[in-house]
Amino acid sequence: MSSHIRRILDPAQLAALAEWRIKPPRTPNRVHLEAEGTSPERVRAWERQLNHLQSPCGCEQGAVGLYVGVVGYLVFLLLRPGGWGHPGWPGFWVGLGVVLVTTSTAKFLGILLTRRKLRRLIRVIQSEWKPQSAPERRQGPVFAKPARRPGGCCGD
Repeated sequence: MSSHIRRILDPAQLAALAEWRIKPPRTPNRVHLEAEGTSPERVRAWERQLNHLQSPCGCEQGAVGLYVGVVGYLVFLLLRPGGWGHPGWPGFWVGLGVVLVTTSTAKFLGILLTRRKLRRLIRVIQSEWKPQSAPERRQGPVFAKPARRPGGCCGD
């Protein structure tokens, strides 16, 4: 499996890293910043942070949510009026629902927080990285519109 490199030549190109994708790539492109006029150490630090934040999965936060859900349900079973006892199938489904909700919520919040950190990092990079010379953009031919005649319509 080869790793693709995404070269960023201008700070404005960083905004594409923060776009939501319906299906994120299995292996995200590595980011390589070609920032002239900025210290190489600073550029490498930005690259490490961008590579880490560009494809969040929320796994650590989902694991915390799983732990909170299981421990919370066990505490509920201990403190309920019937005691630990045998919770039965209804209690099993309630426990499963609690664990699914806490895990999913924590995973989703982890993804949102990571995306927020990515957008904040992109704003910081864009404020600090000032390109020395704007890249020349190729433009297609420019066609001038014919001047409108006063009072004329549709070629009259």
